[in-house]
Amino acid sequence: MRLMFIVFFLWMVNDGFGQIGAPDTRGIDAVHQPISGSVPKVSLARAQTSDIFYSRLWLEVDPAVRYIKGEVTHFFKRNIVGDTLYLMLSDSLLVDSIKWHGSHAPFVRPGSDRLLIASIGGLFMPADSLTIFYHGIPPANGSGSFEVGMNGQVPVLWTLSEPYGASDWWPCQNTLNDKTDSIDVSVRCPEGNKVASLGTLQSVETVAGGLIWHWRHRHPVADYLVAFAVTDYAYYEESVPLGIDTLLIANFVYRQDSADCRNQTGDLPEVYSLFTELYGIYPFIDEKYGHAQFGRGGGMEHQTITFIGGFQYEVLVHELAHQWFGDAITCGSWYDLWLNEGWATYSAGLVYERLIGGIYWKPWKTLWRGRVTAVSDGAVQTMDTLNISRLFNERLTYGKAAYVLHMLRWVLTDSLFFEGVRTYLSDDALWMSFVRTDDFRSHMEAASGLDLGVFFDNWLKGEGFPTYTIGWNQAHDTLVIQVHQETSHPSVPFYEMPLPFQVYSSGRDTMLRLLHVGQDQRFMIPFVGNVDSVVFDPDQWLLSGKNKIVGMQSPDTDVNVSVYPNPAHDVFSIILPFPASLTIFDLTGKVVLKRDFLESGVYSIDNKMFSPGVYQVVLCGREKMHTSKLVIL
Repeated sequence: MRLMFIVFFLWMVNDGFGQIGAPDTRGIDAVHQPISGSVPKVSLARAQTSDIFYSRLWLEVDPAVRYIKGEVTHFFKRNIVGDTLYLMLSDSLLVDSIKWHGSHAPFVRPGSDRLLIASIGGLFMPADSLTIFYHGIPPANGSGSFEVGMNGQVPVLWTLSEPYGASDWWPCQNTLNDKTDSIDVSVRCPEGNKVASLGTLQSVETVAGGLIWHWRHRHPVADYLVAFAVTDYAYYEESVPLGIDTLLIANFVYRQDSADCRNQTGDLPEVYSLFTELYGIYPFIDEKYGHAQFGRGGGMEHQTITFIGGFQYEVLVHELAHQWFGDAITCGSWYDLWLNEGWATYSAGLVYERLIGGIYWKPWKTLWRGRVTAVSDGAVQTMDTLNISRLFNERLTYGKAAYVLHMLRWVLTDSLFFEGVRTYLSDDALWMSFVRTDDFRSHMEAASGLDLGVFFDNWLKGEGFPTYTIGWNQAHDTLVIQVHQETSHPSVPFYEMPLPFQVYSSGRDTMLRLLHVGQDQRFMIPFVGNVDSVVFDPDQWLLSGKNKIVGMQSPDTDVNVSVYPNPAHDVFSIILPFPASLTIFDLTGKVVLKRDFLESGVYSIDNKMFSPGVYQVVLCGREKMHTSKLVIL
């Protein structure tokens, strides 16, 4: 989900619609910030005793009135033998009755944590169903879960349930451990209105005093991704060819904004194609995708139908990406919300990298890196998942999470990163289900062969970021680079990362990738030609602070060091007048031997491990350096 001013528009007009443009990362979390008051803290930690496989919602609303009347039938399988079904429903809503097989079933409303407990007095069958009849005024608790408003003189009603608001307007489990496999949503409303909801439209029936809109969705869906919106919408359709399929785009927009909305959604076909290339076919290609305008800034990724305020380009892109990351594959805990929001945010970055000539890719990275590092603390993941403002913090849950994915791509390289992403999205055990961070990590480790435990711990659980001071100098044919790192928060004392350097020399440039594993680590790189300059992280792969490039004091290269015999057969010796580190490179620049000598003296090196050839010997001590050629026969 992404809100208010969302990012990247070049030209903006007063009605809030903007075309493709330059990055502006302000306010993207506003849709989740409480409207007023505080969001109730609800208990969702109960054991899952039933698997709901089908839900049928029959709702009656008027967009001019804050009121709902409903009849919800759940079909479920029991995980354990019992006579009780636990659901969540706001205490503000009155339960008229619960029916089981045509008979009234007793129920309890404890009131303390919005529980609705239906107890049938006998045992449920292994596959069973019951229907809840209810009505009332949904709570105005600040969450925006059920809202009525005005579009000019026209009333509008919408729901927005992420993270805990689903049970504000319909009885459900409201958890992140059971998706309803299939759902029908029928909404009765006054004549002249249109209803937008999940899946495909089955019928619009005219009844006394109104209409009944019937929507059907035949894919697993989390409770918080169920939604509907009602007003006097204008409607238009688009279609996008995706391989052998064609995706229907259903758009429900305010009448006065119809022309602007058409212009904005008209920019998206190449985005659908890009996401299909990167992530696989659109998850709900057999039904639809769409947009329904509503009275809040930004957007919310309800399954197959994004609710959206102003139709800014990046909001549209961000919410579309959620259909893969958040809807088809959904975080299994709000602690892992970064898997939804980080991926949707980074997907917008990938659009700027690969489309529109790539002109906004660098500004996108610059703005996010600047916003994230403007404050020294903050982890991507938070244990305080009932603090809505912290949970949907744009700097951390969106921006830092997106940059963690960007750095992971750098660590793995492009091919392995996207291979891991595709296997993650094609895992039958995860697809249309819930995931945790370890699920994602395991796929990335399988693709790369790397142990990513420290990387994930440092960048997701740890706070802050590193800042680098880079010193460099050149001695003969050796480039010396020394790296000092300071971290902005004590939760991470050191970040082990491959570091990118661009080296410019005599009209040519060379990219180096150096693995930084220790403080004040010194790298000796064979380099022919005079180095003009060294640039650190020119492509902004790293989330880091205000880094500095400084000159190093030129090492004293006129030192009394002997390497003999040279050429050598089985053994060669070094007369070392000072403590130093020894590094021997072959002609390709590969390190074939590295050893530290803590004292001066004479040291013998067994060179049986060396193939015959020419090698470069680099001895580096404190402000002293020796380089020489060594021939192995």
